[in-house]
Parts: sequence; structure tokens; C-alpha cells
Amino acid sequence: MKKEIRTGGKEILEGPGDPGGQGDPGCGAQGDPGAGGGPWGQQGDPGCKYLGGASKEILAEVERNLQDAMQVCRNVLLDPFLLPGGGAIEMAVSKRLMERSRALTGIEQWPYRAVATALEVVPRTLIQNCGASTIRVLTSLRAKHTQENSVNWGVDGETGCLADMMELGIWEPLAVKAQTYKTAMETAILLLRIDDIVSGHKKKDKDEQMGGQGAE
Repeated sequence: MKKEIRTGGKEILEGPGDPGGQGDPGCGAQGDPGAGGGPWGQQGDPGCKYLGGASKEILAEVERNLQDAMQVCRNVLLDPFLLPGGGAIEMAVSKRLMERSRALTGIEQWPYRAVATALEVVPRTLIQNCGASTIRVLTSLRAKHTQENSVNWGVDGETGCLADMMELGIWEPLAVKAQTYKTAMETAILLLRIDDIVSGHKKKDKDEQMGGQGAE
């Protein structure tokens, strides 16, 4: 089974192919110049991609993976800034927030501590997925980030050990990471607001019940 799509996302052909030359003149019938022509012809559209799979489900998964890869390239081109992956940036931000919380007193320090603790979920999840010791590796990662020039150190997703993400070549787009943090903070604020409203209604209903019993 073969599906033919353009880079812009427009689907051109779905089926076993069109070697007879009845497909789209810009892609299916003219061939792919990147592949040197072939049964599709000698001229082609450089924005055309051919996807193959044993079933529709596999083909759909391959198409989703291709679209995700193209979106990553698009994000990097529009905002050419990268951050180290493997939970390294989360641990670095968590460390800074913890340091900031120690400079505050009273309840003002607890939001910083809460966000710092929440960010450690990312490296902790990576460690758990690798089957490594969560407490031991996470403690080692915290200690590593207290040293100088260790902001790139994170968790190797294959071994579960600490590694320099720059040496492994594991990076994440800044645009995606910033949007993730923004969405997480907005969700937390929304939940806190809902909790305040529910608590207020419960207290109001309780006061009304107490007032009704006193009147009786």
C-alpha cells in the first residue's frame, strides 16, 4: 500500500501506485527527481513524498511521524533556538527556582518550590522508563547540576544513566518547550481558581445550613 502526499499536507494519491502515468502530473505521473525518476517518470515535484506501509494503520502512523518531523523542522527554522533534552533543562530550571525560593520568606516561596518539584517529573519519568533506580539517578542529577558548566547534563533514555546531551546530540526546540511551560502554568492556575470557587460554595452552603438550623 502506498500513499503520496505533498509537503503542504495535500494528499494526491492513495493506493498501490500509478505506474501507468495516470496520477497527478506534478508528482505521481512525473516521478520523484530525488529518487532519479523510476517507474513514475523522469520529472517530479520536490515537495512530493511517497509513503509505504503494510496496512492503513501503519501507513497512517508513518504519515503522522513524517508530519511531526516536518513540524519540528518548521519550528526550528522559525525560531532557531534549541535546548538540551533528557530532562536537563527541567533540572536546570528547577535548581534556579529552588535557589530563588530560599531567598524568599513566608508563603511566597511555596509557588517556586511547587513548580521546581513539578519540573523534576520529566527526568524522573525518563529514569522510570529505563528501569533504573529513580532515587539514585535523580539524586545524582541534582548533585551534577550544582557543579559549574553542567546545564547540559540529563538522562540517557537508553541506559538510564547521566550523560551530556550535547555529546549525544539530543535537543528540543525552544518554541515547543516554552509553549509547554506556558500551558502547564495556565492549567495550574485554572485548577487553583476552580478549587477556590468550589471551596467558597461549600462554605456558603454550610453557613446557610447552620443558619437554617439556628432559626428552627
